[in-house]
Amino acid sequence: MIGREIKAARIVRDIRSGMTPSQLMSKYRISQQGLHDALTKLVTHKLLQKRELSDKPSLYRDSEVLHQIRRLPRTQVRFPLQVWDFGQPYSNALIRDISEKGLCTVGISSLPDKSLLLQLRSGQFDDWNTFGFQATCRWISTRDELLAGFEITMISEEGLGQLRSLIRTLE
Repeated sequence: MIGREIKAARIVRDIRSGMTPSQLMSKYRISQQGLHDALTKLVTHKLLQKRELSDKPSLYRDSEVLHQIRRLPRTQVRFPLQVWDFGQPYSNALIRDISEKGLCTVGISSLPDKSLLLQLRSGQFDDWNTFGFQATCRWISTRDELLAGFEITMISEEGLGQLRSLIRTLE
């Protein structure tokens, strides 16, 4: 089935005017899942603030979608960018995507809620150095490859500046 095109400005205006989920689904002829998908896209693309939805609990009743929306969109890494776990000095993993608040890795073995000290080394870039940060594992997947999602929980101001520079380079 081909997805229905909905004008973002219209649905944002309707949400802000106080339309209920059933009114939105009826007006735009979409299912509950379609509404959640639309809301997720609006927040991800910063057309709607996450707090605007949390102020309207009826939009997310019986749903975990609001909690799954990332605060910052992740930037895809299109070349091998290595990350190391300080606890396993010979570990070698890659970053799949990254933001100021988190990253997805390929090759780091962890468990949810486990905190690790991670380090990025920059062999590819001359304008920033190696920096470390503390990150907590939020999810793991071992379907096709060893994936883990980490929330950055502590990073120095200098490290954050280097991370921001890296993200700008990747965009």
